[in-house]
Amino acid sequence: MPTPMGCLCIFVIIVIAVGILLFGVYVNSSHPKLPCIGVESASLNSLRMNDSSRLSGEWNINLTFTNPNNGWNEASYNTISISILYNNEHNQTLLASTQLAPFSKKDDGTVLKQVQLKMDLHDEEIERSFSSGAVNFEIEMSTSVRFTGAFDFLKEYSLKVVCNPLTIKLSPGSSKWVLAQGLLTCESTPSSE
Repeated sequence: MPTPMGCLCIFVIIVIAVGILLFGVYVNSSHPKLPCIGVESASLNSLRMNDSSRLSGEWNINLTFTNPNNGWNEASYNTISISILYNNEHNQTLLASTQLAPFSKKDDGTVLKQVQLKMDLHDEEIERSFSSGAVNFEIEMSTSVRFTGAFDFLKEYSLKVVCNPLTIKLSPGSSKWVLAQGLLTCESTPSSE
């Protein structure tokens, strides 16, 4: 039979363990890590260039959104604005833009979102760059993400996300342009709300 001193020691150890656990939950809930956003794949289909330097085609992009908070926080994304840009020496040209509907992710798994964008523009420089066999683009996204954690902690960030360079190349034996590199990890710049 344990002595009163032994029972007190066990009680103190349990209190300390519970305190450490609660402190860990508090820290993880009140200081969430930003989501990891990337481009898993991208392709440009039905690319057409006509004599008047008119360029048209359809982008198919798979974006990944990973919540790195090990289930401590649910990540809820507001509407995500997505733009594809072409950078030259002097300026940026907007090729296409669209929006993704809001969604949430509780655990630390990855959500895959497919995005389709149609482009139709007049730009001789972009048309010339396609003749080289590989072209660099950039994806820009803006959204706000809200983290909801234990003890009703709430943290919200506005995010600007840049995926650069998005290099596509002509797929051998086809007219399809595909992502030249593997998964492209994007850079997120937050501001607290």
